Amino acid sequence: MKDRTQRKLHEVVYMTKQCCVCKKVNTGATWITVAYPESAAAHASHGYCPTCAAVAFAEVEQFAAERDILRTVVSQASPSRELWPST
Repeated sequence: MKDRTQRKLHEVVYMTKQCCVCKKVNTGATWITVAYPESAAAHASHGYCPTCAAVAFAEVEQFAAERDILRTVVSQASPSRELWPST
């Protein structure tokens, strides 16, 4: 049981932070491209590097803006009908 607990602790402490889009790895100070097989990243925590995060958030903002424009057009065409309830 002690060996298993130590192994799990080692996995958590040495978990790699990897971008889910470009697969770069966070070294703490920067994000770098690493050439190794996918199986080597078995203990990877996935998120976004700053570059991919900027692209993803821009896409979300664009989607939200388009949704708001569509909501305005629909409500002007039919004021009694609300397509998406306000949150």
